[in-house]
Amino acid sequence: MLFSNSIRWRLQIWHGLILLAVLGGFGFTAWRLEQERTLATASERLQERYNNGMRLLRQNGPPDGGARPRGGPGPEGGPPPRRGGPPPRDEAGGPGNDDDRPPPPGRAGPSGRNLTGLEAALKAEETPGGRITIWRRDVILIATTGPDRDLPVPPDAGVRTVITRHGAELTLVGATPPGETFLVVRSIAPELAALRRSAWQLSAA
Repeated sequence: MLFSNSIRWRLQIWHGLILLAVLGGFGFTAWRLEQERTLATASERLQERYNNGMRLLRQNGPPDGGARPRGGPGPEGGPPPRRGGPPPRDEAGGPGNDDDRPPPPGRAGPSGRNLTGLEAALKAEETPGGRITIWRRDVILIATTGPDRDLPVPPDAGVRTVITRHGAELTLVGATPPGETFLVVRSIAPELAALRRSAWQLSAA
């Protein structure tokens, strides 16, 4: 008797196809859940990198061109009130202004600052395949861990952070209330390779 004329074999073939479809659906669902979990974890690490970058920036003082006027917060934009110590003197020995005092060691004056320490701290926390770039409010570069120092400011920089995926990279663009713009990039090539291996293993099973 031919298999094609056997009801028993026809039922077994149909049951096998249905079982294959069910197992395939479960496998695909499991893979998609694993993909979403992997990308969510990578996005959280990207957000942590962004937060650490803001922390390091604040530790290095306000950027050039910030909202604070020359001399710091004082009455009507003037110099801040003094907290003890001898009054400042000009070159002739007369009463001077707080702005005439030399800047503290390791920092520049009101029109500039030393950002070498900021870039070194950012690079110390960098991961393989990642980079972070920071611009101040007048789109002048503050610091970067990447080789390209002529990157344009992302056009989608806004008040809130936006995370997008471009191939094997996750990109975060965010703006801080003082006006700095952050561009944080993280490679997800290892995670994508692990997902491909998982897909092949599920297909083989």
